Amino acid sequence: FLAGVSALVTLVLIYIIFKTPYIKLKAVLTILVAGSLGNLVDRVFRGYVTDYLDFHFGSYAFPTFNLADILIVCSTAVLCILLFADHRIIDHPFGLDKKDEEVSSNETI
Repeated sequence: FLAGVSALVTLVLIYIIFKTPYIKLKAVLTILVAGSLGNLVDRVFRGYVTDYLDFHFGSYAFPTFNLADILIVCSTAVLCILLFADHRIIDHPFGLDKKDEEVSSNETI
């Protein structure tokens, strides 16, 4: 089930990467897809995700994770910042239409 959901979300993200004109969004989503594919490959071929980075701080044991997890978490954080900083990505994720460009150019006058 998790492999299917991960594969579906990854395909949607790849579609967005190819359709959006925003370079920063493409870069962040590419890193997110890389992490998703890393975990998906593990899940499909092993049946589980292998976590190998294990850190201990005194008596505290930080949860074990892997490189794909790092890519997913960091790219998601950057994606949140990007979406808050540039509202055009939310308003027009696939760019402006010709009609929208005319309206936005008229609004700036």
